[in-house]
Amino acid sequence: MKKRQVATLIYLICWSGSTFKTEAANSSLKPAAPYTYLLKNFTQNNVKVEIRAKIVTESEIFLSATFTPYPGYHLYSTRMPAKGIDGAGRPTKFDVSVEKPARLKMYGSVTDQPRPFNVIDKSLSRPLPIYPAGPVTLTRKGKYSPGASNVIVHLTYMSCRTDGGCTIPVENKELRFTLKI
Repeated sequence: MKKRQVATLIYLICWSGSTFKTEAANSSLKPAAPYTYLLKNFTQNNVKVEIRAKIVTESEIFLSATFTPYPGYHLYSTRMPAKGIDGAGRPTKFDVSVEKPARLKMYGSVTDQPRPFNVIDKSLSRPLPIYPAGPVTLTRKGKYSPGASNVIVHLTYMSCRTDGGCTIPVENKELRFTLKI
């Protein structure tokens, strides 16, 4: 099957029961170079989140989550412990699973852009790994074969102002959708 044919077959059916401040989904995706599609988006706790699929080859796909904090806010690294450092911060996480039977199989670890850096806070036992202010994209690789897969995404993040003050963390927010290729 050609890349263009595969791209025209992708569509998204949302079956999430969650209500978000803003939510969007494409029910019928049209081919467009470079074959990247917005699957879901929402804004919560001063961060806009976009979930995208990018068809790379006839059998390879990338799923990504881009977290864009409001101006003046930053996010914490994926490398931070689940409950932060001495309770401060939460990691930015993008966990993807697929219900069986699945036509999509995720592999490898999450990659992140941009790279995080450490901030020293003398009140904490070790440095805080944070991303620079601005968008952060986490990506997972996958292989697919034609058919439908029920995808479950769990997101965790916490935004903080560079001059102090943080939002309530979003922890293990679940999004579900069917990806048909």
